[in-house]
Parts: sequence; C-alpha cells; structure tokens
Amino acid sequence: MKITCLVENSCSVDNCICEHGLSLFIETEKHRILMDAGATDVFMSNAANLGVEIDKTDIAVLSHGHYDHGGGMSAFLKKHPNLPFYVKEDAFSPHFRRSADGFEYNGIDTAMKNHSGIVFTDDICVIDDELTLFSGVKGRRFPARGNLSLYMNRNGEYERDDFSHEQCLAVISGGIKVLLSGCAHNGIVNILDRYSELFGTLPDFVISGFHLMQKNGYTDDDISSINALAEELASAGCIFYTGHCTDKFPYEIMKKTMGDSLRPVSTGQVILLP
Repeated sequence: MKITCLVENSCSVDNCICEHGLSLFIETEKHRILMDAGATDVFMSNAANLGVEIDKTDIAVLSHGHYDHGGGMSAFLKKHPNLPFYVKEDAFSPHFRRSADGFEYNGIDTAMKNHSGIVFTDDICVIDDELTLFSGVKGRRFPARGNLSLYMNRNGEYERDDFSHEQCLAVISGGIKVLLSGCAHNGIVNILDRYSELFGTLPDFVISGFHLMQKNGYTDDDISSINALAEELASAGCIFYTGHCTDKFPYEIMKKTMGDSLRPVSTGQVILLP
C-alpha cells in the first residue's frame, strides 16, 4: 500500500505548497482513493508535481465537515463530476470556531450537498472487502482538547460540535490493516475502540491528526493529558503517523514516550506499507 500526503501544514519537498489542511492519496491493490481535499485546490497541483495520477482516483472520502479538509472538494468535483465522494450528511451542516471576536465559519461549501457525486454514508458503509467507512464513535476517553472552540449551529442556536459528521476509513489490503482519520475529533483512543469493536482487532497502522493543537499555548493540564494519551497509544501496538492538527509541541512530548511507534507526516511524503 502506498500513501502520499498531498497537503499538510508542513512540507518535506521543494516542489509542493503546504497549507493548514490535509489531503491523502491512497493506492491499494484495487483502488486509488482521495481522502480529504485540503483547504484549497493546492492538493491537486501538488499531486501533479509529485507525479501522483490523481485523475485515476476511483473513490473519494471526506473525513469531516471542516474547511481545511473539504475546501478543495468543489474544485475536485468540478473536474471529476461522476466520481463517488463519500460524506456524512452532517458534514454539510454549518460549523463554526469560537474566538474572541465571535463565531467564525469553519465549515465547507454547503451548496455541494446536492452535487450528483456526493454519496451519504451511515455509521457503517462497507464499500468492498478492502474499504469500510465507519462513524458511530460513542466513547469519550481522552477527549481531544482542541475541540473546545468548535461549534455547530442547529435551529439558529450555537452548540458544541458533537462530531457526528466525522467518519474514518478502514483499509485492509495485502494483509495490512490501516486506519485513517482526518483529525480524530472523537478522540483517537475512542476511534480505536470503535475499530476494535467492528473488526475484532486493532489496525497495524494509523494515519491521523490528534487535534491537540492549542493556539494560545499549552497549560499544565494540556501537557498532562498529552502524556497520558501517549502512554495509552504506546500500549496499542500500532504504528502511528500524525501531523496537521496534532502540532509540533504535542508531537515532541508524545515522541518521548512512543518512540518509533510515532512518526510524522508532511506534504510530499510517501508512506509505503509495510
């Protein structure tokens, strides 16, 4: 399995542009999958510069309804109008980030909801023997502390986002089990619990942001929580690739505990599994 990071916050090659966002191109024995489309259409030009044949994509997936993962969807769908793009319906609900200045729109273009290529998914969507999309994460262990500023607007009222619009992709190809999540807003530990519930085992590899980023710095409670999460993940026996919303400081803390089981992701990086 080959996974190319088309866009992420940082960059590991000279001929690509990075942005606050995430887009991955996954090549399996049967499929060419686009997971997330970054904040803009930069992922498409990066793909061309990296020699990634993005026009051979046969399935696209949106992990959740935030602009930094779905901002490039409209450009991609315009070029590939008949390609199935798997999305949770709630991803098109209005999403916001609360700041000192009030509520700032943090969602995606809601007009895409009616695009002919959009395929709405349930809590479990089995595409074939390689690919399963799942949501329905109910656990609340090790909550992602970066969620506290994120809201939805329902019936004219702002309320804390429950992340019912988040879904994860499970890939089984060539005997390798891979779990992919955009930001793990429901908490990476809880997502792993849900994966284990569905598949009876844990994945070999996990590629996900952990949404630990704090724009105003890290408190002692934040650091304690990051250390506890690292200890929990270190015991899982998986290899974790992370970036984007994890942020550098939490990554450095977790790396001390997790060692080689925690690895970075950056724009232009190619991950070959196993």
